[in-house]
Amino acid sequence: MDKVGKILINLENLLIICYGILNFFKLSETFFHGVRVQMQSIKTKLKVNNQQKTILAKHAGVARHAYNWGLATCIKEYEETKKRPSAITLHKRLVAEVKSINPWYYEVSIGCPTTSIKRFREGI
Repeated sequence: MDKVGKILINLENLLIICYGILNFFKLSETFFHGVRVQMQSIKTKLKVNNQQKTILAKHAGVARHAYNWGLATCIKEYEETKKRPSAITLHKRLVAEVKSINPWYYEVSIGCPTTSIKRFREGI
């Protein structure tokens, strides 16, 4: 079999694998500021083992805790000073105040609480 035939078979196998992973493929149209935009969504199913489930749950828990801590801190500081702290200030305070009390923060990647605070700060 020549190289082109092998490549086509490999692409065919890849498409079959991708089709097996994807459960749902949907196209929808919506309007954004008066312009029709076509949106595409892909729903996938993760097949994780017990160890991966535990890791995902830990990351979700730390992200949720950091987000809620950031929200409470921003509300408290806004009531006192009428100013909102920046994401960098929140992260420095998180490292100084929260991580020393909660050792389970060190069981996940450093980007988890940082990204959570950054996304929270972008939202307000």
